[in-house]
Amino acid sequence: MTTSTKQQASDKVINRIRALLAMGADTSSENEAAIALKRARKLMDEHQVNLCDIEDMTEDDLGTADFDIGSTQQKIWISSIALDVAKMNDCIVGFATRTSRRETLRYQFKGFKEDAKLCEFMLVYLVENCNRLYLRDKGELNLKGAGDKNDYLLGVASGLRTRIEAIIEQRKKAMSEACDGRSLMVMKAAVVEQAHGKQKTGKARRYRNTNHRAYHGGEGASKELHLGSFVNNNAQPAQMIS
Repeated sequence: MTTSTKQQASDKVINRIRALLAMGADTSSENEAAIALKRARKLMDEHQVNLCDIEDMTEDDLGTADFDIGSTQQKIWISSIALDVAKMNDCIVGFATRTSRRETLRYQFKGFKEDAKLCEFMLVYLVENCNRLYLRDKGELNLKGAGDKNDYLLGVASGLRTRIEAIIEQRKKAMSEACDGRSLMVMKAAVVEQAHGKQKTGKARRYRNTNHRAYHGGEGASKELHLGSFVNNNAQPAQMIS
């Protein structure tokens, strides 16, 4: 393949990705937008672009997406999932600025537009289904009160973290083997960090669950949550387009 042909192939893929991202920005149909973003992410994983492609992106390619937790109080299990979702999608996450303490908390994802929006979609899905699993299992596990619910949901978050960390490591390995360490993940992370700073996690705290049955029940239930739609997790190595 000649240099000219390779460049045309590269431009075609990049243009396709940008078209999908534009579709993903269309909020008139959230379902279609989510599908477009997933397809864009798959292409980005399959066809690694070089550093120049990233450097040519402008500030307009960066963006944010918010998730309102519907409460003025932080929920540790949601914070845990939000942080893992951000890591999985090359973003950073924190709380959006509030004008008053009565305003509900919003997690704000910062990164490339498509990644930030994908974080939002993913967190909505996971939070809704974590609560669904709790309602399903609380009778069988004899869970009662806010404490038991919190232990169960912390267990779900712990199980999700293990799975997401495994996906991230698998992607890193596949990308580094195919691209000599110049993976899109690494390059995007550098751009996001330069624009928004490093991820702030605060001081590590240990949360002791009091109902081990609830916690381990949540860990087991976490395996039922579907992550495949949010990542191109095939074992095929990505190909560098140069």
